[in-house]
Amino acid sequence: MIYYDDTNIMLEAVACGQGIGLSNPFLAESDLRSGRLVRLFDFDTPIDEAYYLLSSEAQRDKPAMALVREWLQREAVLSVAFVTGQVLPPSEIPGQ
Repeated sequence: MIYYDDTNIMLEAVACGQGIGLSNPFLAESDLRSGRLVRLFDFDTPIDEAYYLLSSEAQRDKPAMALVREWLQREAVLSVAFVTGQVLPPSEIPGQ
Protein backbone atom coordinates (compact mmCIF):
# COMPACT_ATOMS: atom_id res chain seq x y z
CA MET A 1 0.00 0.00 0.00
CA ILE A 2 1.29 3.45 -0.92
CA TYR A 3 0.28 6.62 0.94
CA TYR A 4 0.45 9.99 -0.79
CA ASP A 5 0.76 13.29 1.06
CA ASP A 6 -0.49 15.16 -1.98
CA THR A 7 -3.96 14.43 -3.38
CA ASN A 8 -2.98 15.62 -6.87
CA ILE A 9 -0.14 13.10 -7.04
CA MET A 10 -2.46 10.35 -5.80
CA LEU A 11 -5.08 11.23 -8.42
CA GLU A 12 -2.42 11.19 -11.13
CA ALA A 13 -1.18 7.77 -9.97
CA VAL A 14 -4.73 6.39 -10.00
CA ALA A 15 -5.37 7.84 -13.48
CA CYS A 16 -2.18 6.12 -14.67
CA GLY A 17 -3.47 2.76 -13.45
CA GLN A 18 -1.38 2.48 -10.29
CA GLY A 19 -4.30 1.34 -8.11
CA ILE A 20 -7.26 2.98 -6.43
CA GLY A 21 -7.50 6.11 -4.33
CA LEU A 22 -9.75 7.71 -1.75
CA SER A 23 -10.54 11.34 -2.44
CA ASN A 24 -12.92 14.11 -1.62
CA PRO A 25 -15.24 14.32 -4.67
CA PHE A 26 -14.58 18.05 -4.99
CA LEU A 27 -10.84 17.47 -5.39
CA ALA A 28 -11.43 14.81 -8.05
CA GLU A 29 -14.26 16.66 -9.79
CA SER A 30 -12.46 17.57 -13.01
CA ASP A 31 -11.10 14.04 -13.42
CA LEU A 32 -14.56 12.59 -12.76
CA ARG A 33 -16.22 15.04 -15.12
CA SER A 34 -13.75 14.26 -17.92
CA GLY A 35 -14.02 10.50 -17.38
CA ARG A 36 -10.32 10.25 -16.54
CA LEU A 37 -11.38 8.70 -13.21
CA VAL A 38 -14.55 6.87 -12.25
CA ARG A 39 -16.22 6.20 -8.92
CA LEU A 40 -16.03 2.59 -7.79
CA PHE A 41 -19.12 2.81 -5.57
CA ASP A 42 -22.45 4.61 -5.85
CA PHE A 43 -22.47 5.91 -2.27
CA ASP A 44 -20.76 8.67 -0.32
CA THR A 45 -19.32 8.51 3.15
CA PRO A 46 -20.16 11.73 4.98
CA ILE A 47 -17.35 13.29 6.98
CA ASP A 48 -17.07 16.42 9.04
CA GLU A 49 -14.61 18.51 7.10
CA ALA A 50 -14.46 22.19 6.36
CA TYR A 51 -12.34 24.61 4.42
CA TYR A 52 -12.03 28.27 5.28
CA LEU A 53 -11.20 31.21 3.06
CA LEU A 54 -8.86 33.32 5.16
CA SER A 55 -7.42 36.79 4.85
CA SER A 56 -6.21 39.59 7.04
CA GLU A 57 -8.76 42.05 8.37
CA ALA A 58 -7.26 44.75 6.11
CA GLN A 59 -7.78 42.67 2.96
CA ARG A 60 -11.29 41.40 3.73
CA ASP A 61 -13.31 44.22 2.14
CA LYS A 62 -11.18 44.87 -0.94
CA PRO A 63 -12.95 44.43 -4.31
CA ALA A 64 -10.55 41.67 -5.37
CA MET A 65 -11.46 39.68 -2.25
CA ALA A 66 -15.15 40.07 -3.03
CA LEU A 67 -14.52 38.66 -6.52
CA VAL A 68 -12.63 35.69 -5.09
CA ARG A 69 -15.37 35.02 -2.51
CA GLU A 70 -18.07 35.18 -5.17
CA TRP A 71 -16.10 32.89 -7.49
CA LEU A 72 -15.48 30.33 -4.73
CA GLN A 73 -19.13 30.39 -3.67
CA ARG A 74 -20.24 29.87 -7.27
CA GLU A 75 -17.75 27.00 -7.78
CA ALA A 76 -18.80 25.36 -4.51
CA VAL A 77 -22.48 25.49 -5.46
CA LEU A 78 -21.75 24.11 -8.93
CA SER A 79 -19.50 21.36 -7.51
CA VAL A 80 -22.14 20.24 -5.02
CA ALA A 81 -24.71 20.24 -7.82
CA PHE A 82 -22.41 18.14 -10.01
CA VAL A 83 -21.60 15.63 -7.28
CA THR A 84 -25.26 15.26 -6.29
CA GLY A 85 -26.56 15.21 -9.88
CA GLN A 86 -28.61 18.39 -9.53
CA VAL A 87 -29.41 20.81 -12.31
CA LEU A 88 -29.57 24.32 -10.87
CA PRO A 89 -31.57 27.19 -12.31
CA PRO A 90 -29.42 30.29 -12.85
CA SER A 91 -31.18 32.05 -9.93
CA GLU A 92 -29.59 29.56 -7.50
CA ILE A 93 -26.04 30.10 -8.77
CA PRO A 94 -24.20 32.90 -6.93
CA GLY A 95 -23.15 35.75 -9.19
CA GLN A 96 -25.56 34.88 -12.00
